[in-house]
Amino acid sequence: MCACNARSTGSDGVGVCASFAFGTYKTNPGSVACTVCGAGKFSAVTVSVLNVCTCNAGSTGSDGAGACTLCVFSTYKTNPGSVVCTGCGACKFFAVTGSVSNVCACNAGSTGPNGFATCKLCAFSTYRVEPGSASCTLCATGKSSAVTGSVSNVCACSPGTTGPDGFASFVSCSFGTYKSDLWLASSTQCGTGKNSLVTGSFSNVCTCNPGTTGPDGFETCVSCVFGKYKIKPGAVSCTLRAEGKFSAVTGSVSNVCTCNAGWTGSDGFGTCLSCSFGTYKKDPRPALCTGCGDGKFAAVSGSISNVCACNAGSTGPDGFGGCSSCAFSTYKTGPG
Repeated sequence: MCACNARSTGSDGVGVCASFAFGTYKTNPGSVACTVCGAGKFSAVTVSVLNVCTCNAGSTGSDGAGACTLCVFSTYKTNPGSVVCTGCGACKFFAVTGSVSNVCACNAGSTGPNGFATCKLCAFSTYRVEPGSASCTLCATGKSSAVTGSVSNVCACSPGTTGPDGFASFVSCSFGTYKSDLWLASSTQCGTGKNSLVTGSFSNVCTCNPGTTGPDGFETCVSCVFGKYKIKPGAVSCTLRAEGKFSAVTGSVSNVCTCNAGWTGSDGFGTCLSCSFGTYKKDPRPALCTGCGDGKFAAVSGSISNVCACNAGSTGPDGFGGCSSCAFSTYKTGPG
């Protein structure tokens, strides 16, 4: 009895044999139906007498009866066949299995089109936390990062500002502080005796306080010595007291210079005058000079002690003692 050969199928005898469809095959003659390719396989030929079923796009395995395995994460296969799945290029990834096309996306920390295009690392002060074709995210205003390819928001406050890394807001460094580097967590306080009169400073512009002097920056300040003062902050030298004046304090922040002993006048910027003949002043202060007592005189100016002497015609000790007129039949021609 006639039977359909291996290239076709149909009833034995007088029936018509038909070629079998794509994705099927028959290895022996007879009336049995064509065998369908296994799951995940296909054959692109008709009248196949062999199992030439091959793995579909998106899966890989040997032709024939073997099983197919889906392409794993970050691999793909665009055509049916026994070739292995193609891996994504460097810096690319995607999170699906069985992919039939190149949908590889740039990894977190890089950017570029999906597919075959090259990825570029996120530049300084940018980041990207998820894979994909989106652009890298720029650090917020006032923040920056010193690394490329960042996969998280590690943006830090720029020099002159302080605050937590990431999304938190920042504040400018306050008076008397500065921050010179990105990696510093907080502002640096000016050194002892120094201050800064600007906010948001990104360098050490700390200057010596009033009453002290020294270079700006990291150098030490020293107090103004006796007889000097400084009323403003800065690197300028302390101001020397005017002639005839003196200050008995160090670190003076104002002109407290007072007239010396033997001189008189107001404290500060006023002029001092020497005590005139017949007067004296023992202490540095703004008081007036003291006049010699009755019957006494001093022949020197600027006297710092009571050197008043009895006038001619009288006698007595110099200083505070009283004078007595010369007795009958005696005389004195000069003071003393």
